[in-house]
Amino acid sequence: MAKFRNTVASFRNFQIGKTINDNSSPIDASLGQALISESTRSEGFKESTIVSAGKAPVKALRHLDAEAKRLEQQAALLRQSSEQLHRRLVRDQLVSLFEKEEKAVDLFKASLLIAKIDDPSIDIAHYEKQLQLMADEVREQFESSDEAEAKLNKMLSYLFQENGFHGSRQDYYNKANSYMNRVLDDREGLPITLSVLVMELARQCGIPEVVGVGAPGHFIVKHLRGEKGQFIDPFDGGKLLTIEETEALVRENSGRSIPADELPVSSKREIVLRMLRNLMGVAQNKDAPADLLRYVEPMVALQPDSAFDRWARAVLLIQSRRFDAAKKDLEWLLQAKPEGMDLGRVLEIYQSLQ
Repeated sequence: MAKFRNTVASFRNFQIGKTINDNSSPIDASLGQALISESTRSEGFKESTIVSAGKAPVKALRHLDAEAKRLEQQAALLRQSSEQLHRRLVRDQLVSLFEKEEKAVDLFKASLLIAKIDDPSIDIAHYEKQLQLMADEVREQFESSDEAEAKLNKMLSYLFQENGFHGSRQDYYNKANSYMNRVLDDREGLPITLSVLVMELARQCGIPEVVGVGAPGHFIVKHLRGEKGQFIDPFDGGKLLTIEETEALVRENSGRSIPADELPVSSKREIVLRMLRNLMGVAQNKDAPADLLRYVEPMVALQPDSAFDRWARAVLLIQSRRFDAAKKDLEWLLQAKPEGMDLGRVLEIYQSLQ
């Protein structure tokens, strides 16, 4: 037969009543301050403080626990404020790059700033120097008689054959593939990040007219030479594509048949927006709405007339319970009256926030 000792529940100092007596002595204010200040010192508490605390141990411990919770809450708020400030500063730096004319925009730095949104520790100057060193190594292979096409081929061989840069096929949706610093560190990336690397290395090497082509579903590069130009797929080891291969690639990735000569060259602003949307697409199934704003805020700042981005930000702000900020975007939509927008629904949501 099993027997259990003292099966009746008992609770230490358990009291029932409207007024509960606290039999512990109140802690002295000076003792409380001493406990807090001495707890942060490497040598610990003084013997006199320990003796004083021993007269009211429950109160002393409770006082320290309460102070620890207060400081933890304050630290969490400070970290949150630091993150918000960091993201705003990066956003403003990104926007300032596009105050220049298209040719003067530093796309490589812009791609690093995108990565810095999520990783404040990135040393942009270090990676800029790394790109310059790569360009120096490529230029050492150039002959005085080399035309632009020959230089481009040597540069592609340097990147993809000699140094092993490649498209990420096994872990395509890993965020690291969208971060230019990680692309350089890991030599692996998405079509768009590898394309930006090709474009910017070509610029550093003095190879003109290497531009990005935002083909649906798969970003590629084009060297604007001759009538039709030369398409290049950085994701596939810098492969030189025929017109037929380019059109087949578009069909395969988008289901659409688009003549190669109708594929538009992407502006640097469009490239940056596409990179931000890629990151948001990866994050939206994992991150909270408030965290997704770190990608949408730069989108709106770079393209303030985009109704799509304004609507996306309004939705995320509502989900984050930042109703006043959301109302500003909804007001903008109601005033701008963009085509294709369900303004009745926008008005309904706006009125519900009043």
